[in-house]
Amino acid sequence: MVSNAILSYSFGAVATEPVTLSEAKAWIKVADSYTDDDTIITALITAARQMLEEYLTISIASKTYTIVLKNLLGDMELPYGPIVSVTSATDRDGETLTADTDYILEGEEYKRLITVTDYIKFVDVAGFTTVPEALKLAIKMQVGYMYEHRGDELDTLGMSKDALMVAKIYSRNGIFI
Repeated sequence: MVSNAILSYSFGAVATEPVTLSEAKAWIKVADSYTDDDTIITALITAARQMLEEYLTISIASKTYTIVLKNLLGDMELPYGPIVSVTSATDRDGETLTADTDYILEGEEYKRLITVTDYIKFVDVAGFTTVPEALKLAIKMQVGYMYEHRGDELDTLGMSKDALMVAKIYSRNGIFI
C-alpha cells in the first residue's frame, strides 16, 4: 500500500513557555507570595503545553524539529506547524535538497510538502510567534486541572475537557472531544 508517514521526529528545547508562572498562579488562585509550589506549577505549565501540543498535533511554543517523512504520495502536510522556517532538507542519502527545485512548500502557517523524493528529512522551526490567547487559556485551564487532580482519582484522558474545548479550533488531527 502506498502511503505517507512520519517515520521519526525529535525536537529541541523551548526557550520560553507561553504562560508565565505568575499567569498560571493567578489562574489557579495561588498568591504570588506563596512560593512553596512554584516548582510544581512551573512543571505543570510545561506538561500542560506538551499535552496540548501532542493532542492537537501542533507546536504551540517555538522549537526546532527534526522530522523524517516517508512521502510516497508526493504531497503531505508537514507535522507540528505552524512552520516558521525550514533550516534544512535532505534525502535518504543525506544529500541537500533545494526549495523550489527538489521540493515545494505550499501554504502559510501549515505547509504542504510537494516533492518527488520519497524519503525526506526536514529540520524546521515551528511554533506560534505570538501564541493565541485561546491556547494560553487552554494551557492555564490544563494547569489548573492538573494542580487540582494530582493523581488522586482515575481519569483515562488526564486532560481538562474545558481546555480541550477551548483549544480544539487549533487541532490539526481532526480529533475532537
